[in-house]
Amino acid sequence: MKNIIHIPKPAYPWPTVYSPISETFYKEESTWYDTDYGFMSPESIKRYKKQRLVQVGAFMSPTTSDRDIFRPIGRFAVYVTTFDDYVELMPLEELKVFRDRIFEVMTREDPHPEERGILRQMAAARKEFMDNGMPQFWIDRIATNFHRFITYGIMEETPFKFNKTYPSLARYLMIRAYSIGMVTY
Repeated sequence: MKNIIHIPKPAYPWPTVYSPISETFYKEESTWYDTDYGFMSPESIKRYKKQRLVQVGAFMSPTTSDRDIFRPIGRFAVYVTTFDDYVELMPLEELKVFRDRIFEVMTREDPHPEERGILRQMAAARKEFMDNGMPQFWIDRIATNFHRFITYGIMEETPFKFNKTYPSLARYLMIRAYSIGMVTY
């Protein structure tokens, strides 16, 4: 006879605070995918729309009640997640060029019309953050940490994915810290 062990569902000891406006962004998020994420497969876009990633932004800033302040947080949550999946197996030389262009767009430059739409989302978030009073040095910090996420997380793990091998434990721990956002923005 099998013994069934009932394990309680883990829960934080404090209440979950929900943003009063978080559920009002789904239509706008869907438009972002339709407009700026056309470089991804239709299946991927459909899957992302179901995930409602903009909600991640709501948990990052649950007391925000101003849509204009919340919008760049939501954009950030969407582009960080989709970016990681999109470049997962991108050749390193191509990723290096893309990483450097992302840094330029995240800090000061506007993307060219022919560039990937995700850059438009990054530029829009930068402008919205600045419109909300974020100082340039914070924007630079976000861009620098995103650059590190790509360099020490994604780019370090890519050769192992291509070769179907594993890094040493020490290297794995370094890669993991950057690749899943343990080192925050």
